[in-house]
Amino acid sequence: MKKKLLIRAAIGFLFGIAMMLVVPVLINGGPIARVVYSDALLARTGSPAAATLLTLLVMGLFGSFCFVGTLFYEIEHWPLALATAAHYLSMSLGYLIPAKLLCWGMPSKLLLRILGVKIRKEGQDEGFSKVDLDYWVQSSIEKAGDD
Repeated sequence: MKKKLLIRAAIGFLFGIAMMLVVPVLINGGPIARVVYSDALLARTGSPAAATLLTLLVMGLFGSFCFVGTLFYEIEHWPLALATAAHYLSMSLGYLIPAKLLCWGMPSKLLLRILGVKIRKEGQDEGFSKVDLDYWVQSSIEKAGDD
């Protein structure tokens, strides 16, 4: 199992980098001269080379998450529903990490809203305060009590 995990992670890493290079070409209908990254990532890293390197590295890790996540379906004693749930959770984690690191604001904020986490408006202080955490815990308890 460890050998399969490492092989799939390596193949997934290469596949993730390849997709980051191929998808913009397919969208634009022709070759492009650079890797696509957000302006926020460029501002955070300070240089196009660092933004490109970080984008390729993170997308390679995302590809690894995608390929390794398929191993849940090969555990024979797991029912399909459990394997699907484990795969979904691993893919969600695998998606949120690149979304945060590569400054993809909208997808990660959308997912947080779906999960019920309050999001501050632009220009407000970032991060959770004690009040936000208390609200989130209390709303989770109330939702669990309703079920």
